[in-house]
Amino acid sequence: MKKIGKYTILGMLGKGGMGIVYKALDPDIEREVAIKTIRFDTLIDGTEKDEMMTRFIREAKAAGRLSHPNIITIYDVCREKDVTYIVMQFVEGQSLQGLIDSGKTFSPQETIELVKPLCECLDYAHENGIVHRDIKPGNILIDKSGKPYLADFGVARIETSTLTQSGTTVGTLSYMSPEQVKGQTVNSRSDIFALGVILYELLAGKKPFAGDNMSTIVYKIVHEEPERITAVNKDLPRGYETVIQKALAKNPEDRYQNCRQIIA
Repeated sequence: MKKIGKYTILGMLGKGGMGIVYKALDPDIEREVAIKTIRFDTLIDGTEKDEMMTRFIREAKAAGRLSHPNIITIYDVCREKDVTYIVMQFVEGQSLQGLIDSGKTFSPQETIELVKPLCECLDYAHENGIVHRDIKPGNILIDKSGKPYLADFGVARIETSTLTQSGTTVGTLSYMSPEQVKGQTVNSRSDIFALGVILYELLAGKKPFAGDNMSTIVYKIVHEEPERITAVNKDLPRGYETVIQKALAKNPEDRYQNCRQIIA
């Protein structure tokens, strides 16, 4: 594919269960952008597809109204034949998942500098009625100066709600809240749980809920407490354990109720 709409394709950035993310050029203003394609025809048929596509476009447009320095900006939402696509801000850098996979370790100070702006932008989104629903290192982009950006607002709900059991990745599952894996109503406190998982992973060097299969991970998320982080990272001040335990509370009522509380 050489073009999508008016956009010239420069290369592929990634590929997932629902489509492909491309690096492209907006010829009108000569701006590099990222384009995420969604192929609904590969997932569902008939009226359900039309309803989901309509909801997807509505939510993506709602997310496009968010304006925050740490949230990837959505420029446009379009449909062309069987492909629906979102045109977004392109960030030169890599994902937090890429940094983790490279073996990078994070000091407490580095973790704070990364998570604080993410809390601020999530708090802003929640106040504007947008819940992300798929906070994970793969959706956090880090530019060359180290500035973090949260991606996939307005996209995550559709992706997580339409993927089958066989299509759900263990990586995404590991960051889901108990209410999310049980199929219950999800709100901003589910995003807070996912932030707690990321905090634990950055400071401990491993996920708090790990396993060889989905059933094991789901059981741990719903029923088990993770190993105490100060037992994993013995040099870590105990204050971090208090924050993480509260963020990872099984009951949403026992968690932080907004991201400002995590920052404090």
